[in-house]
Amino acid sequence: MCPYQESLNRLTEAEISTIIKESAAEVENVRNLLMEYFVNTPSISDKENFVKVNQALLIRLLDKLYSCRNSNVPEKVLNLYNQLGNHLQASLDFIEDFFGNYFDHNEKVPSPYLEITRNEIGKQLKKLTFVFNSSCVDKIMAKGIVQTIQQFICCKIENQYPMQTYLIISYCSMN
Repeated sequence: MCPYQESLNRLTEAEISTIIKESAAEVENVRNLLMEYFVNTPSISDKENFVKVNQALLIRLLDKLYSCRNSNVPEKVLNLYNQLGNHLQASLDFIEDFFGNYFDHNEKVPSPYLEITRNEIGKQLKKLTFVFNSSCVDKIMAKGIVQTIQQFICCKIENQYPMQTYLIISYCSMN
């Protein structure tokens, strides 16, 4: 689907709706296949590898879809991208929730998830800064925490260095 192709603009609303419905149905199918694999696979290392591979694939697909969003893409195609992205994210969330013991928290966070998380953490940072300024908190420690979180928020998604992982997100969310 990316880069944006003119053929996508020729899709009718009915065709887009069909694609979205089929994608939504696949979310449930993916869940069932994951559960079936886990029930039928006794080896822990096989389960761990299976989760990591699927996690990495979903993240790469989400990033690819995210990179397709730009000003040249018509609104109806952006809506399609967003819906497909939501379905991919739902599958990734399912893996994280149900197979958390095998989920790789050192894996890169998908770009759409990172964007949403940064916005939420940015809102919380304002509250945290207010609390730090109005309480008896070690100013040097408070400054270090705030600067770390600001670096996380300000880094461009395309130029993530260091790579933003689930562990980093968790750290910034807890402060």
